[in-house]
Amino acid sequence: MSLKEKILNLLYPKHYTCLFCHTEIDEALDICDTCQKTLPYIKDKVCLRCGQVVHDESEYCDNCKRSTEPWKFDLCRSVFVYTYPITKMIRSIKYDNAKYMFDTFGKLLTQLYLDHELTCDIIIPVPLHEERRKQRGYNQAEWLAMDLATSQNIPMDTEHLIRSTNTPSQTSTITTRKDNVAGAFTVTIPNIYHNKTILLVDDVITSGATIQECARVLKDIGGAKQVLALTLAHSPVRDTSLPIK
Repeated sequence: MSLKEKILNLLYPKHYTCLFCHTEIDEALDICDTCQKTLPYIKDKVCLRCGQVVHDESEYCDNCKRSTEPWKFDLCRSVFVYTYPITKMIRSIKYDNAKYMFDTFGKLLTQLYLDHELTCDIIIPVPLHEERRKQRGYNQAEWLAMDLATSQNIPMDTEHLIRSTNTPSQTSTITTRKDNVAGAFTVTIPNIYHNKTILLVDDVITSGATIQECARVLKDIGGAKQVLALTLAHSPVRDTSLPIK
């Protein structure tokens, strides 16, 4: 920011409106103090694998305990629990062209990255199929990742992990979600990520099937050493009573 801009900001501070309650505020994050206290931030103990909130002494959530195959992604963390009003906001950024929200949500993802002291070599937004991208006009995961890539000076790759199958919208069961995305992604250049740590960025993690499949091809085809993930939201907590396998 130039000296002139700093002086103008001091003399004529910008006024913002809270994204959630529309109260006028003087904060660049666009979330008022009241909403900051009531939004469903993930602050409690979380699953060591996927980052879902757990409310007992378990180290893993029910979904991770049920897994019968190795998890390809090494860690996922999220800003919010995927409940109202976050569900409404994410729908707006995906289907209502609400691009004005990305600045705030991108900053929250950046803070999440810093809070967990993560490091990576490359950021990869989870890709959309080209047909769906054309319909929507943009990939919301790319917009969410921009602040982190820019502010932390991390390269962002949107070319070499592609969604080769235009899968239908995700359905309710974990098994169907897994089948839905099986083989949907590929890496265009074998071993392009050799020995690199990749950070996937997406809007929501539900069962983990999409991130799992992306991580699988990034490691098996792309040669990545480690795959981390950040999402804006995570589906609500499930039971944690099952023993881990």
